[in-house]
Amino acid sequence: MTRITQAILTEALQDRDHLGAQAQVTLADEVYARQPTLLGPALVLKQFGARNAQIGIALHVMFVAWAATKRCAAKSKLKWPKINEDDQDLCMQCLTARINLIADITKDQWVEVCKQQLADYAEPYLLA
Repeated sequence: MTRITQAILTEALQDRDHLGAQAQVTLADEVYARQPTLLGPALVLKQFGARNAQIGIALHVMFVAWAATKRCAAKSKLKWPKINEDDQDLCMQCLTARINLIADITKDQWVEVCKQQLADYAEPYLLA
C-alpha cells in the first residue's frame, strides 16, 4: 500500500493552497459525496463555540489530508471504503483516551511519548 510521504503531502498542500473559494466548495461537496462522515465534525465546531478561523483550520487540515489520501489511492489503485459513524466514533474514543492519558504527565514524559508515537506511526508526515 502506498503511504503518505513528504512529497505527497507537499503536493496536497500546494493543491489546497491554490484553490479559490468555489473550488473549495466543490472539494467539500466531493468529500461529502465520498466520505459524508468526515465533513460533519468540522461543521459542528460552531455549535461548540469555535470561531470561523478555527473552523477554517479544521477544514484546511481535512482538505489537505483528503488530497493526500486521494493521491495515495490513485498510486495504489485502491478504493477506500466509506468511513461510517461507528468507525469514526471508535477513532474519536481512541484519540480522547490518548489525550486523557497524557494530560497529567511531566514534560519529559510527554516528549518521550511524542517521540515514541512518531517512531511507531506509519505516516508521520500526515500525523505532523
